[in-house]
Amino acid sequence: MVHLILSTLFKIYIDYNQNTVFTDPGEEVYFSGTAGLSCVPPTTVNATFTVPVTALSGPTRMRVINQEGGQGSATTIVPCGSYGYGETEDYVVNIVTPSPYDPAVQNINVPTGTCFTANETVTVQVANYGSNTINLSTNPVTCTLEVNGPLGPVNYFGTLSSGTLNAYGATTQTLTFNNVNMFDGGSYCLNTTLTIGSAGGVVNGSLTNDSLFAPVCRSNFRPTAGPDYELCQFDMIPFGQGLTVSGCATPILDSQTIVLTIAPTTNPTATFTNRSCIICNGCIAHFATGFIDTELRFYCHQFIYPIGWLGQ
Repeated sequence: MVHLILSTLFKIYIDYNQNTVFTDPGEEVYFSGTAGLSCVPPTTVNATFTVPVTALSGPTRMRVINQEGGQGSATTIVPCGSYGYGETEDYVVNIVTPSPYDPAVQNINVPTGTCFTANETVTVQVANYGSNTINLSTNPVTCTLEVNGPLGPVNYFGTLSSGTLNAYGATTQTLTFNNVNMFDGGSYCLNTTLTIGSAGGVVNGSLTNDSLFAPVCRSNFRPTAGPDYELCQFDMIPFGQGLTVSGCATPILDSQTIVLTIAPTTNPTATFTNRSCIICNGCIAHFATGFIDTELRFYCHQFIYPIGWLGQ
């Protein structure tokens, strides 16, 4: 990932044969194009490339060249050269010899937005970075999708059991997870693990690529109701008790008046639908149960509310 400050072009080179030069065929792995990239605001570019099977394994030098100010072109950016503005940086990447079978997660597609339901659809793209083709009917690949949300982690399972995953990431298959629950307000982070059937002695060659380096995260701004609040006659009510919510993008202040009707011989109730307060047993004619209307629970509100007592 290259963060750009001025209008710029850049190239990436990798010394695949480890002979200390970047001019061998195939060692220029990325060119950003001649159009130039925006400098205001800064741009982040994601470059992808495929490591050839002939690449030597182990620590390998990668060079990133950034020529700024519109000076560069496809021919003027070279592994060793001079320029007025820009930067050249060298990195070391570790090239690992592929194992025979290596199922891997390439991508997790999660719906975008800030308001989710209990029936979201998530897809996971699976490839095989091993040197041998995986026959999924013989060695099925099972994916565990972990959704870590405000109520804790929940796992969903899917299996690829037909077709093939060709070697060196040449083909992919997609698993679809339906009815993924992201209803409650809060943050959700999604990632995966993989297992492969062991028929014929097949093993998963690398576990590190069974998950994404960073989980895919989303925020649901749906308000979540806070806990109920006990109330006895003549008690003072702290600000917002019984009507708190979490998961709001921007809190809003509002007020609500609850009227409780008291009968002298029973524990009475005043019903407002779907929101209960706990009564105290044995305190007949002094306590009541109140309910807050459903709509009030799904606004991003904190409330100041007086209590009016009618009857005694």
